Amino acid sequence: MKLLKKTLAVILVMLTLFTTCTVVMPVFAESEDVNIAETVENNEPEIIAEITEKREENIKHFMRSDGSFVVAQYDNPVHYQVDSGEWVDIDNTITETDATTEQSELFGTDVLYATNKAVDNVVFAEKSNSNTLVAYESKDYPISLNYQSVKKSNIQIIENNEELTGDDAFLTLPNVTQEVLYENAFTDADLQYIVSPTGLKENIILKSKSVQNSFTVNYNIGELTAEVIDDHTINLMADNEIVYTISAPYMVDSNGVKSEAVTLDVDKCKGCTNCIHD
Repeated sequence: MKLLKKTLAVILVMLTLFTTCTVVMPVFAESEDVNIAETVENNEPEIIAEITEKREENIKHFMRSDGSFVVAQYDNPVHYQVDSGEWVDIDNTITETDATTEQSELFGTDVLYATNKAVDNVVFAEKSNSNTLVAYESKDYPISLNYQSVKKSNIQIIENNEELTGDDAFLTLPNVTQEVLYENAFTDADLQYIVSPTGLKENIILKSKSVQNSFTVNYNIGELTAEVIDDHTINLMADNEIVYTISAPYMVDSNGVKSEAVTLDVDKCKGCTNCIHD
């Protein structure tokens, strides 16, 4: 990962405070043709194996115990294609890894946490107050970020230990998404990250009414440029190609009430190329 040159400062301002600030994540659904409950109740044939050579980006084929087949289509990618042309399972499980020399310089630490077999490379710091908190690379354009005035909080990898049996063991893909938490990274506020095949989601979980309503994020964007689309969207561009999109989050309280009173804009600021107010 090459070192990055430009900085983008993002200020998140919560205009309406709620108990929690969260983002609804997509669900990886099975094909409508697969009814697990009906299979169990009627003693119908069960899935016994995947036919891996028939994989597509978001499709799996399975063989049942009676020799019949079932196709599962997912809402998002579940495979990525390697140089040999083979489709490999996406595995966003995050594990501890030793930093490279460049990563050590970027993060200021030798202990990092990274995804296993993923479409895009995502790396997290062990502690939230490291020089860099998160580094993300897609299409050979690395970016990274850290928060201003963040407290020291150790990374928590939220594991899914649910035991799956029967057809669920084949159809449910728990390693496609991974949750990371930095608890109390701010006073009465947690930082949560969800890694998925479609990108990286960041949630700020506000745990009291008196919590701060402004957060500043510094983005290292390298050779990319920031283009404001509207109050809720900023694209990071390489020439005329959109490489990343920064979207304003929305807030949801404990009663499920949603607010989109968070906006983004870009300003000039001291010591960086651009500032985004969110």
